[in-house]
Amino acid sequence: MMGADIRVELLGQGRVLRFARDEWTRLYERAGEPLSVQRVVLGTREQLRQAEPGQSAAIAGPLETARFTDEFVISQQGHSVYLIGGCERAALYAVYRYAELALGLRWIFPGEQPARLEPAAGFDSPLHEAPRLERRGFVFETIDDVPFMQGMVDWLAKNKINELFFTFTLWDKIGSALRELIADRGLDVTLGGHSASFFLDRQQKEKAAQAADHPYTAKRQLDYTDVSWQHGLIRQAADFCRDVTNLKRISLWPEDIQHQQADSFLTHYTAFTERLDEGLRRAGLRLEVEHIAYNAGLAWDMLELGGQKPSERVETLYAYWGRDYRFGPDKSESVSDQRAYSALSDWLNRLRPVGRKLTVFEYYSDHFMLSPLFPMLGGRIAEDVNRYAELGVYGMTNLVVPCRVDGYGYQWNQVFNSYAFARALWKEPADEIMRQFAAFFAAELRPLIGSLYEQLEKEVTVLTSWNVPLFPARAVDPLKVASYAEEDKKQVIGQLDRIMELAERYLAMEEMNASPQLKQTLVHYASYARLMKEQWGSLPH
Repeated sequence: MMGADIRVELLGQGRVLRFARDEWTRLYERAGEPLSVQRVVLGTREQLRQAEPGQSAAIAGPLETARFTDEFVISQQGHSVYLIGGCERAALYAVYRYAELALGLRWIFPGEQPARLEPAAGFDSPLHEAPRLERRGFVFETIDDVPFMQGMVDWLAKNKINELFFTFTLWDKIGSALRELIADRGLDVTLGGHSASFFLDRQQKEKAAQAADHPYTAKRQLDYTDVSWQHGLIRQAADFCRDVTNLKRISLWPEDIQHQQADSFLTHYTAFTERLDEGLRRAGLRLEVEHIAYNAGLAWDMLELGGQKPSERVETLYAYWGRDYRFGPDKSESVSDQRAYSALSDWLNRLRPVGRKLTVFEYYSDHFMLSPLFPMLGGRIAEDVNRYAELGVYGMTNLVVPCRVDGYGYQWNQVFNSYAFARALWKEPADEIMRQFAAFFAAELRPLIGSLYEQLEKEVTVLTSWNVPLFPARAVDPLKVASYAEEDKKQVIGQLDRIMELAERYLAMEEMNASPQLKQTLVHYASYARLMKEQWGSLPH
């Protein structure tokens, strides 16, 4: 039957279910593809149990022992197909997954038409799908591009991401343009980040701050031993949060700078987040609160738990800055990475007995840490997701940071890592993710995409190995490097040569004309690497 002839039945009238029905209409009626179904049933496992108690176990039995909120089943019963989720959002995911199977659709780039792959020949019924982790989020701190962010909300839902994380400042700017889109899709919102100053006026901020101990920045760190400023901030945060659509979590961090505190910074900061949790509850807001463990300014005592006790009230977001992305978190040659992995293991071992959760914060789409010479990380991301899931983390978030280099479309280029992250969280292997991604490109270009992106991962990722040795500079900041070894300079220049050679080799291929964006990106890699090589070469011996 054609999409327009298929009867769609809702087992409930929740907003997300109604949106899922509308998405079915948009996807199948416009596709014009014949489908071997006459009836579609949309709902949650509990709604199905009430509506069809005799059949619910046969249709959605796997959901009775579900570990994750967003698990769903696709069950073919004669000429009826049941799209049943553990929650309404999961039922929406089932709509999208059925479109992938029946129509071959994949949503690769936000705001673009989906790529078309061959539809699946068939699938076992019921088809039960579950993510690797419960929390699957994207973090946006500074991107106030409303059309891009609106496209991202839709794209994230279609790729089964369940959280958007904003600073209070960014949400205040663009939240009104996103709230309805988020509510339609049932996505969770987290607010926080480095935005405590949003609630502190100049006078309060000055009182709360200590002098920073890094000469390269004028930032000041908040003094968490002083509670006088905290009560007012908590009241303001509670007032702000009352009107935020789909708000689930507050994750308010210290300033992005090393502290200069005599005693334990992490203990006092965590105590602040516990006061925040208490204040929100007194205000009648049932929100999850978490603190961050983050080596700001490479301060290990802001990342490592050490002899301190973990909180028994708030959750933990673990963010290690400076990772060498050539290696898995537990397989790195870097002493810094090894120390960070030990810290992560310690957090996990000590949080489990007190029943608290840990989420890993990664930088896969961050154009600051990863730099304008942005590495493709498809293989690394897939391995990371599997490893973190084995460790028992609760979730992962991916940071998207913009890049301001003329002639370089960072929004277009960061999508590969973002797509790999979203799909790996639903157990797809790296080679399948690459096959799907290549389908977005013209037929003559597809055979080259896999080898190009794999070589970009191999060659460009090497630059991340200098993030810690050159801190606060990176390999692409030669004019900001305070000191360096001559051998490091030689190796960086050699790596830049390899990146230039790789980009220029593919630019010489006629097939690259089929994708202006990809061609422009390769031009950027070649020209930016050349500029950085010249700058390194200008430094004295």
